Parts: sequence; C-alpha cells; structure tokens
Amino acid sequence: MLYIAKYFFATMWGMSTPFGTSSYGSSAEPAELPCKDKLAFDTQKQANASAVVVKYQHGSTVHPYVCRHCGLWHLASGPGASD
Repeated sequence: MLYIAKYFFATMWGMSTPFGTSSYGSSAEPAELPCKDKLAFDTQKQANASAVVVKYQHGSTVHPYVCRHCGLWHLASGPGASD
C-alpha cells in the first residue's frame, strides 16, 4: 500500500518513479518492468513471512531480496539469487 501511495504522489508532481520520470496527465504508458510477473511485497517482514509459508507448504527454501527495478521485495529460489 505504501508503494502505491509513493507512486501516486510521485506521478502527481512529475517526480521520478520506478517507471521513469512522470508526466502527469499524459497518455504515455509506463515502461514494462522485468519483474511484473513476480510476487511483490511492500516490506521485508511480509516477504520473510511468505518465505516461511513456502518452506512449510512446499519444502523449498526461498530468500527475500529488494528488487532493483521496482524497489519492492521478491522471493528468489537459489542461494544468493536475485533479479
């Protein structure tokens, strides 16, 4: 939710966003992020909780990391893996 608020206010004032510099009111589509199909979490706490659930339900170890593209948290399946 915090991410949505940051993006909303950034777009209102033409500030930089994960999609590039905003031009409020324009019809330009934002650039497509390479992480668009991944689960995303607002906080490390949420990502850690999800990693515990994955371990419990599937027996797989995943590691939370901050995405360099969107600034949100994702889960990586390999040791030290990230995007």
